[in-house]
Amino acid sequence: MKTSGPILRGTDEVRFGRKYMGMVAMPEYIERGISQLVDKADKKQLRHDYLRIADALSGERPKAESLVKPGTPLTPHSIEYGARESIAFLASSSPATYGVIFNILTELADRLPGFRPDSILDFGCGPATALWAAQEVWPQLSKYRGIDVSEDMLKCAEALLDKIPEENRAKEIDFMRYLAPQTEAKEQSKLVISAFTLSELPSDSVRKTTVENLWSQTSDTLVLIDRGTPDSARMIADARAQLLELGGVHTFAPLPHDQPDPTTNAQAWLHFSQRAQRPTFTMRVKRAKSNIEDLKYSYVVVRRGPRPVAEPRLSVESYTWPRVLLPPLKRKGHVIVDVCTFQGNVERWTFTKSHDKQAYRDARKANWGDLFPARAKVGRGPSGLHAVT
Repeated sequence: MKTSGPILRGTDEVRFGRKYMGMVAMPEYIERGISQLVDKADKKQLRHDYLRIADALSGERPKAESLVKPGTPLTPHSIEYGARESIAFLASSSPATYGVIFNILTELADRLPGFRPDSILDFGCGPATALWAAQEVWPQLSKYRGIDVSEDMLKCAEALLDKIPEENRAKEIDFMRYLAPQTEAKEQSKLVISAFTLSELPSDSVRKTTVENLWSQTSDTLVLIDRGTPDSARMIADARAQLLELGGVHTFAPLPHDQPDPTTNAQAWLHFSQRAQRPTFTMRVKRAKSNIEDLKYSYVVVRRGPRPVAEPRLSVESYTWPRVLLPPLKRKGHVIVDVCTFQGNVERWTFTKSHDKQAYRDARKANWGDLFPARAKVGRGPSGLHAVT
């Protein structure tokens, strides 16, 4: 059925479902604070430590070679974050990880305008990257607890606290090295975050126990984020399945349903991408010519309680909208969009200009990761879900 009337420059539904955001930059006060810490480090040693971190992150990739010792095959291994490694992480990785966390927390705030967490628990907090993002999204944050096994990472986090303007700073901020099991509901945090940590745990059994503990720590919402690799995506999918088995929980994002992850046996894995701005210190340590970086990531957001029933309110309606799983393929006269539907299927939808001009325009403006409230579908069928690298 063809639409009539003017072609709108984006409907309210399309704007509400948009997850994509352009290049994200860290707050200037955090960037200045990191720059001051990095300036004190030996530049040759800083570069070496960055390469060691990069090797540890690439160890799971097939046929990966060492950056520290070129030509040497890499095997999966971990790295301990001492004083030098913590500064190297700040210089090389914090801008991109900040961009990812800021994107996900912004999605949570935009789709749930009434959700304003007064307390946050950040497991594997590193230099407290999630705190920087949370305070930008929810300035009224009252309590933050950061957990990280590295004492030197926590020292970096505490050093950067002084750079945060007092009006933006949470009233109560605590850091500790270990997370005790939850015993009392009154001690729960409304929002629990664990970013880029699950893949650093030594085994699936440890991850399962950790996810169970993290879920017990929240009274409302749990956000799990990790790298956009096949292994990390599997860990996120396993955590989601584990939580759904408990009952009394529903998936908020990215999948629009509580069925098994339909991408498990697909050619590509469930992941997304966020662009971040590299500060000067990041460009130097990476010897990069470009000031932009695209970081691939996998994530899941789960909340307590039953899935909201659809009603004419965008924040609830959006629970049933398909999620765009890959960058749309824009062709002459038509657009191909791979989505995961509310019914739990992965499908390929084709939107043609001749069939529905409004839907065609909306499809051309859709981005990887958006919730897409499609209205007209042509050539609906199974998705090939080709790999994105």
